[in-house]
Amino acid sequence: MYSCSSTAFHLRFRSRERILDAAEELFLREGVRAVGIQAIAEQAKTSKMALYRHFATKDALIEEWLRIVAAAYATAFDQVEAQHPEDGRAQAHVPDDVSAEITFLLEGAQVSAQNGSVDRAGDRLVAAVTAVLDRGTAVREE
Repeated sequence: MYSCSSTAFHLRFRSRERILDAAEELFLREGVRAVGIQAIAEQAKTSKMALYRHFATKDALIEEWLRIVAAAYATAFDQVEAQHPEDGRAQAHVPDDVSAEITFLLEGAQVSAQNGSVDRAGDRLVAAVTAVLDRGTAVREE
C-alpha cells in the first residue's frame, strides 16, 4: 500500500516525465526555438505553473532534456565499445573529429548551464550540435 507521500512523489515524477516527453516530441518536430512553454504544457496535459514547478525556465528544461539525450548517447557508445573492445573504428559511427567536437560542446554547455555564464545555453547547444552533425554528414557523403 502506498502512503500519501510516496503517491505524491510518484505523481510528481510522472508529471515531470510527461513534461520531458512532451518537450522532446515538440523539440524534435518543431525545433527548440519554435516551441514555447505553453505548447509544452498543453502537450504534457498540465499547466504552465506545474511545468515551472519542475523547471524554473525553458533553458532549465532544455538542459535537462539534453542531459538525458547525452546520457542515452553515452550508454549507446558504451554498448558499442563493449561489443567491439579492440576495434576503435567499429566503436565510432561518426568520425572522431565530429564525436570530439560534440563532446566538447556538451561539456561546455554543462559548465555554462551550471555557472549561468551563457544565455540560452540550450538553444545555442542544439544549434551548434546540429551544425556539427550536418557538417559531418556532408563530409561522409562526399
